[in-house]
Amino acid sequence: MKNLVQFLALPEIAFLLGGIFVILLTLGGWYLTTLPD
Repeated sequence: MKNLVQFLALPEIAFLLGGIFVILLTLGGWYLTTLPD
């Protein structure tokens, strides 16, 4: 478990996960605002 935390704390991994999170939030928001009535 400690190794996983150290791996996720690497700047490259944190940046990648943050980017994926922002993309998912954007796509989720777009999907929710374009749902047919």
